[in-house]
Amino acid sequence: MDEIGNHLKIKMKLAFLEQMYAIYDHYLEDKEFSCKRFCDSCCTRNVTITTLEGSYILRHLSSQDQGNLIGCLERDRFKARFSPEVTINRFADCCRNGGNPPEEEADPNWTPCSLLKGNECPIYRYRPFGCRCLVSTVHCRETGFAQIDPLLLTINTIFQQYIEHIDLHGATGNLIDVILHLKQEDGNEVFQRDKKLKNTNLVSNTILTYLMIPPEHREEVWPILDSIQRIRV
Repeated sequence: MDEIGNHLKIKMKLAFLEQMYAIYDHYLEDKEFSCKRFCDSCCTRNVTITTLEGSYILRHLSSQDQGNLIGCLERDRFKARFSPEVTINRFADCCRNGGNPPEEEADPNWTPCSLLKGNECPIYRYRPFGCRCLVSTVHCRETGFAQIDPLLLTINTIFQQYIEHIDLHGATGNLIDVILHLKQEDGNEVFQRDKKLKNTNLVSNTILTYLMIPPEHREEVWPILDSIQRIRV
């Protein structure tokens, strides 16, 4: 019974995540960005994901495609990449309580993303939110940097906080570390179990207690918050 209940919980969380992706994609539909499929200017090894997002990716791949993906990640597992020390919700709590969150920097030269095949992403349809939300209004290859509207940055943060929240007993880490961890002997449902993440580069997720929304954006983000809160699975 516990396994059945756990499976249902996983399916519900994955369905919730899929609806969040749909809400975000709908929000971007009428907006113009330079970022398109097959543009790999910002595709580095610095992408962070939750274990829920990792499971979402794996569940949409065939056994052969999973094997190919794992092979790419194993090849790069010792290469330099960004590994977060805190999650987005822990960062929010720290700021709210007057703490000093760690200063974390990701080197943009840690390229390319381990999954790229030329300039094509083989998991583009199921890509994690960290990839979906990097949408620049200028061509990064020409300018050397991305330019994202401040309101969109706030909306991106909201989605990141909610995604961590629904993956409460999971963890956050670099895409390489999360996927390889999920494919260990416990299988790709380990994220549902409240285990200590010893000897990994992952950090435990935590509940959402404080949304980081600047006063000037509160009215504009309300429709997004309303859509998220109306999700039913």
